[in-house]
Amino acid sequence: MSRQLSEINSKLSNVLMKDDSCLENMIEKIVGQMKSSLLHRIELLESKLFDRESENENLKKKIDKLHTELKAEKVMNRETLIKEKYENKEALNELEQYTRINNVDFHGLQDMDKTETPENTMKLVADVVKGTRVSN
Repeated sequence: MSRQLSEINSKLSNVLMKDDSCLENMIEKIVGQMKSSLLHRIELLESKLFDRESENENLKKKIDKLHTELKAEKVMNRETLIKEKYENKEALNELEQYTRINNVDFHGLQDMDKTETPENTMKLVADVVKGTRVSN
């Protein structure tokens, strides 16, 4: 390109008249080369743009698919969690029922001291069972 510009410069210095066809031909040649170079660059950019748009569309589809899968997983996890929660409640209820099977209820003992410790309560029950204390 710089060689061509130097050619133009030398030709311009030699030009004495406006009608020099050599200068006109050289300018047309340079403009034609620049035009074809620019057209080639435009085609490359259009090709890259098309590729990017295609890739963008594919990524949008992939994102939509992943969002759909995520929603389905959330629903499935929520349903599983509800089911497990129900099963845990049932298991806890059964466990509580079976642990009470060995408990003994004493009726007729008055709860006189609200701050009574478990040890005091056990002594009171033992006294009633031994018969050393009479309940009211």
